[in-house]
Amino acid sequence: MTQYTSGELAKITGVSIRTIRYYDQQDLLHPASTLNGRRIYNDRAITVLKTISLLKVLGFHLTDIRQILKQENPNDFIQANLDEQLQSFKTEIDEAHQSIATIKALQPYLSHLNDLPITQIGAMGDIMENKKALRNTRITLFTAGIIIDIVEIAAFVLSLRTGQWWWFIGAIGFAIVGAIWLVNFMYRRVAYVCPNCGFIFRPTKKDFFFSAHTFATRKLKCPHCHETNSCLEISAEAQEY
Repeated sequence: MTQYTSGELAKITGVSIRTIRYYDQQDLLHPASTLNGRRIYNDRAITVLKTISLLKVLGFHLTDIRQILKQENPNDFIQANLDEQLQSFKTEIDEAHQSIATIKALQPYLSHLNDLPITQIGAMGDIMENKKALRNTRITLFTAGIIIDIVEIAAFVLSLRTGQWWWFIGAIGFAIVGAIWLVNFMYRRVAYVCPNCGFIFRPTKKDFFFSAHTFATRKLKCPHCHETNSCLEISAEAQEY
């Protein structure tokens, strides 16, 4: 194993001799041996200096670094810390994206702020808080739709193999009943926000069923301002109708 004096170690690593001596005094860096009163280091010292530099970048103080270096495998600790910080940053990014979505959702209502009842302003908080409930509703709808499709396909294949088409006819009936249930399930669990006046409402079943819609909006006539717009879909759990 190669040996280095303090000066040679400083030259190789870019760490000053003064810092190397300080780390030595702080029980962070240990010489492999001494020769004529001079401290001699080996390749491990290079690894230790790199580890110290990395931990300082991560925000650790020398007192903490000393304890980390005493562990059997400091790299495992560093990796775990990096994973934790990465997850923390991802969480912050997700929260930032949520904040951006909230700001974009609120912007259309600012121009009508004076026209909004204070109860409706308070309800805007509910809009942002109940996204999870709306997502769960959509997951339920998607899952139920997949089950209905599977039943239809299975019944069709069974009818082809057996020649008994009542299997498929029965599946069609099941699909119709299932579709009606899904529409009613969705209708009971969603409400809409008018982008013109901020009013939160539930449309009639007829309007709900026949209106044009996207994944997140439905074109409806607001019962408050009587304007027809693409209204934002929200969960109805926080509201009473």
